[in-house]
Amino acid sequence: AVTLVDRDVVEESNLQRQFLFDDDDARAGAPKAEAAARRLARIDGGIALRAEVADLTFGNAEALLGGHDVLLDGCDNFETRLLVSDFGKKSGIPSVYAAAVGSEGIVSVSMPSPEWPCLRCYLGALPPAGSSPTCDTEGIVPSLPPLVGALAMSEALRIAVGRRPSRGVLTFSVWEG
Repeated sequence: AVTLVDRDVVEESNLQRQFLFDDDDARAGAPKAEAAARRLARIDGGIALRAEVADLTFGNAEALLGGHDVLLDGCDNFETRLLVSDFGKKSGIPSVYAAAVGSEGIVSVSMPSPEWPCLRCYLGALPPAGSSPTCDTEGIVPSLPPLVGALAMSEALRIAVGRRPSRGVLTFSVWEG
């Protein structure tokens, strides 16, 4: 089963880079989790989908994330990113972190092994609020999210078929290579 968790709604500015949504979703201000689940069901009606329109918090992480084989994190803030990674480590679930802002992408895998670094290992402490670039402050190159998503999905597929995922943090720029 696939669980989609997002508190946000579809906006017109999402359409040029978030391919699960369309004009109708943006006009309606549809919740992203529900709109994505509808689109994925149209692509493959055999997928068991659950859409959760919610903020992911420490209090609901077990209910929303527990029982999955792998966690894919494409959220937009460090608190939630660390929550997903920490929950996966504690619960024995691999997590794949994917981020895109401006022209830069990042993908990293956290495995539930003591020898494997997690996102917190790379970040240490949370950066001070407002100190990191966001899509609102930096924009985003439209071709970047599909690239980051494809790399993250490839790592999840490697985990799903029993292959060793990449270790470390992959960072790249669509302008710099």
